[in-house]
Amino acid sequence: MYACAALAVGLTGCLSQTAEVDGSGVSSGGQVQSVHCETNTTLERYLAGSGGIGIKVFDGGNTVVFGGDAEITGESDTSSDLVGAPGEWRLVVDPGGFAGQFKITLSCW
Repeated sequence: MYACAALAVGLTGCLSQTAEVDGSGVSSGGQVQSVHCETNTTLERYLAGSGGIGIKVFDGGNTVVFGGDAEITGESDTSSDLVGAPGEWRLVVDPGGFAGQFKITLSCW
């Protein structure tokens, strides 16, 4: 998703409203992405491989609104709607025990 806003100089610009982490569990270290959101977000998780991957989402008040390890063998494509405090939301992904491809996206709405 993208939110567009008029800039102070009269130009129009678009700001990304997503935080995304993707890669391969055998070659990617832990990653943190952030995005400014209001109170509602959607966490989308695509995993193809085997093992465990740690995923946490912190809301604008620094409260964990989603957390845990996902264990998978095969392919999984799931999403969860999350509610929390407005501000800078953080997506933290640790693919240390995962072998395969993944894409984790946190979208504001």
